[in-house]
Amino acid sequence: MTRSVAARGEPPRRQEGAPGIETPLDEMDLVAQHRAVVANGEHLFAQLDLRDVTVDGIELVVELPLGPRVTNARGGLQGGLLATLADIVAGRMAMTGCPAGRVPTTTDLTIHYLAPVSIGPARGEGRVLRRGHRSVVVQVDIRDAGTDRLAAVSTVSFALVTLGERSAEPRPRTTPQATAGPTVPRST
Repeated sequence: MTRSVAARGEPPRRQEGAPGIETPLDEMDLVAQHRAVVANGEHLFAQLDLRDVTVDGIELVVELPLGPRVTNARGGLQGGLLATLADIVAGRMAMTGCPAGRVPTTTDLTIHYLAPVSIGPARGEGRVLRRGHRSVVVQVDIRDAGTDRLAAVSTVSFALVTLGERSAEPRPRTTPQATAGPTVPRST
């Protein structure tokens, strides 16, 4: 199944059957498709070799092993992969306890890099800071499991979005109108 790019404001579409014949792609179909890709090991995350580990007192811990494919020239894990690990751990935690028919969508991710992950694996340890009706905030501490050194601290915020609910069309930008006030003579 291939996806085609929809024009702005139109729902995503997928191609079925003969080329050029498109039908709307339902959001519930997207969720089911995503879950199937992840379950089959076809998702990018499978290539990262992420694995869950058990650590007493921590709700969710995910490790990312080090290797030449994921390290920088100095031998440390790439910073973008640390942010990806934080987003994955936080997203999984936000999904837990999410009401049926709603999914979390990352709205903000802040990460502070404190030290390199050079022995590994990188260990993302998550905890929910706040769970509300419309949002979830998760903190993820990333450690170099080989040294138990804190390598990064991340806070990730999510909006809980109802499936099938489309966001409103963007409003056209308006130019602020000048307010009446004292006039200042121009010098020539």
